[in-house]
Amino acid sequence: MTFLVSTKLPARVRDDIQAATGALGVASADFTDGMAIPPATVALVAGLPAGARRLPAELARLASRTAIRLVLCASEPMVRPVTTLLGGRVILIAPPFDPQRLRWGLRAATAGGAEAARFAGEAGQTLGAEWWLAWARHPGHDAAVEVAESPIDVTAVVGRGGTAAQAEQAGDLIRAASDDEALERDLGTTVEDRAILRLAATLGEWTVYLPPASGALWLCSPWRAPAQWCLSKVIGESGHRLARVPAYPQDVLILCEQAPAIDGIVAAAERGAIEAYAALRAAAAEARLVGAVVEAR
Repeated sequence: MTFLVSTKLPARVRDDIQAATGALGVASADFTDGMAIPPATVALVAGLPAGARRLPAELARLASRTAIRLVLCASEPMVRPVTTLLGGRVILIAPPFDPQRLRWGLRAATAGGAEAARFAGEAGQTLGAEWWLAWARHPGHDAAVEVAESPIDVTAVVGRGGTAAQAEQAGDLIRAASDDEALERDLGTTVEDRAILRLAATLGEWTVYLPPASGALWLCSPWRAPAQWCLSKVIGESGHRLARVPAYPQDVLILCEQAPAIDGIVAAAERGAIEAYAALRAAAAEARLVGAVVEAR
C-alpha cells in the first residue's frame, strides 16, 4: 500500500507524514497534480484551502473514479481534530498538524482498507470508534488473530487455529457473564489455550483471558501509575487465567508471544500505539512470534 503526499503541503508536514506512514507499514511518495496514480495507492494526502466548503474539483474527480481515500489537511479550525466523511472515504485533519494528529488521520485511512484483507497475510488492523487493534506475525507462523466487533466492544482471539466464530462466541460469553469463575471455565472450553483480548471502551473495561503459554501481556498508559504494567505476571501469580481491568482513553494493551521481544515494544509505546505497532512488526520480522496491540481511543 502507498500514500501519495501532495508536494503543495509544507515540507515539515510531509516529513511527519512520511514518518507516520512508515510506522504503519505503508509507503509514501510525492504527488504532483496530473500525475498517474500507482495501482497500490490507498490514499492521497493533500490540503483543503481556507474557505473551501467542498472538495477541490480535481480531488472530487479522483474520489469518484477510484477507491482511493482522501486525507485533507484543513486550513481552518474544526470542532474535532480528525473527522471522517462519506463512510471513511474522506478524512479531514484540523490544524495544527502535529505528528500525533497526523498519525490519527493517516491511521483512519489505513485501517479503513478492504474488509477481506484486514487479517490476511502477516499483519492486519481494524479501527472502531472506541478502539484501534493491530497485529503482526512472523512469515510462515501458524498462529494469527481473529477479531469480532460489536457496537460496544472488540474481542480478539490470539493463537494457533483460532477462528472468527470463537471470537464471536467469546465476546458473547463475556457480555453475558455474571460470574467470573464460570466465565473462565466457559472461555477455556471455547478457545482452549488461545489468548483473548477484549476491550469495551464505552463501559471502561478490559477483559483478558491468558493461558500460561500465551506470552507476555503489558498495559501501558500515560494516565496510570505505573505507566507500564505487566498484566501477564499479575495474572500468573493469581492462579487464574481471567482478569478484568478498568480501561481509560489512550490505554495500550500489548500481547507478544515471545516475552524477550516485548521490552522494545513496551518502550516504543511511550511514544504511542502506532510506534508500539511498528516495533511489533519489526520484532515479528526477526523472530517467530505473533503479537497484537490494542488502543482505547
